[in-house]
Amino acid sequence: MKRVCSLFFVDSSKDKLYYEYCGKVVRAHSAYLYRLLVAVIAYFNESTNEVDRFADRIVSLNKLVEDYNDQITLLPKCSESISVLMEDVYPAGANPEYESQYDSASVCLNESRHKFNELSQFIQALASELGVEASEPSDLPDILSIPSLNIEIDIRNVDELPLLREENRMKFLTSLRNVYRRSPSVSSIHTDPSHIHMHLKEGNDLDVSFSLNDESAHSIQSATLDPSYPCFQKAIEYAISRNDVALLVYQAISGLYASQRLHAEIESLQEKAIVTSEDDQTMEIVFPEEVEVTCLIPALYPNTFGLIEVKKIEGAKREVVEKALKGRAFGNLSEFVQFVEETLRS
Repeated sequence: MKRVCSLFFVDSSKDKLYYEYCGKVVRAHSAYLYRLLVAVIAYFNESTNEVDRFADRIVSLNKLVEDYNDQITLLPKCSESISVLMEDVYPAGANPEYESQYDSASVCLNESRHKFNELSQFIQALASELGVEASEPSDLPDILSIPSLNIEIDIRNVDELPLLREENRMKFLTSLRNVYRRSPSVSSIHTDPSHIHMHLKEGNDLDVSFSLNDESAHSIQSATLDPSYPCFQKAIEYAISRNDVALLVYQAISGLYASQRLHAEIESLQEKAIVTSEDDQTMEIVFPEEVEVTCLIPALYPNTFGLIEVKKIEGAKREVVEKALKGRAFGNLSEFVQFVEETLRS
């Protein structure tokens, strides 16, 4: 049964990217195709002499719409497969059954995209050939008729949004599988509707929270590491800004090893001085000569380059140390401690 539905912009908070039609939200491009189709069919119904000349094209158009409608009925099953694949993510080649399901979902989406693009291009090419422009947003029927050819074109499912949502979910799943390739330290990946749970071979658990937009595109919101290290948030901030899960994992692990190397370096200095730090940046260095130096090293040292900044010197030989350090620059903690130690012993 035919319905007439209003086609109109949804609220401006969506940046006018979407319309509402027949009780559902559709993308602007799909709404444009609706309006273009209405204009094309109206042209044929008003110019009956053109119908015979374009009869084959009209039949082809209807066939493309039917093919897409048939293909889109497979999307719920494809979506269900993606949901299952997202629960426990396996690397490429690790699980044959998983790989087969992943490939099937990919084929489903690729075929759906091909049919939508083919239909979209056909509609636009036909409209261009006829010199027809899209109608203004208004009340549109959900089934378009050309009585002279006894053809009815059902446009209710000519909507890109459901397909795009599944494509974005598949893109996210693929990015999670790539995490294994870029970061061999990851031993397992699980997801729930708003979190990614990863276990690292180093024994740490990395949890990443994300949000979804109207098109099911994922945006990283935050991440935690357990056990963590002081500069963890600094280590991952760039990856979050890039919305790159694989990069976030790489930077988190890189920062973890940087913290371990820093503390190994601190341990190696114990014969020269007692070095302590609560944040892996502010170093409290106490020398046997009862001189205490507070300095600041770059975040994620020794992975990063930068000069050591002396914040405070206290003790009986403060002036001696200050004079010796004047005009000198250090980028290495061990070299800095050794220089101060030698200054105090000279």
